Amino acid sequence: MPENDSKFENELQVVLHACNETGVLIRVLGSMAFQIHCPHYAHLHAASGRITTDLDFGSYGKHSKAIRETMLKLGYEEKREIFVLSGGERAFFTKRESGVLVDVFYDNLDFSHTIT
Repeated sequence: MPENDSKFENELQVVLHACNETGVLIRVLGSMAFQIHCPHYAHLHAASGRITTDLDFGSYGKHSKAIRETMLKLGYEEKREIFVLSGGERAFFTKRESGVLVDVFYDNLDFSHTIT
């Protein structure tokens, strides 16, 4: 894993541990998932000039309230309008002290194509 990703890796573990402690199912998505699950190819992330800018997670909508409560307890602030405007399919959190941004997608990941 690239050295500059250490703050994201540390925070990823904090979020996963906190969700696990509360019994919330949450899964890592995006570039961090690639680096964790495909370590042999993790160098491609750095070689392509990409840097980690946020953490991405997926979960079930039924866990949205528990995830929100967990994130707030961890010191994150929620951009509630993202959750409302997405119809409850996406949440966005920021942690000012570390600058870590977190996206949580509920039930579907719908950008240029839908993943369910």
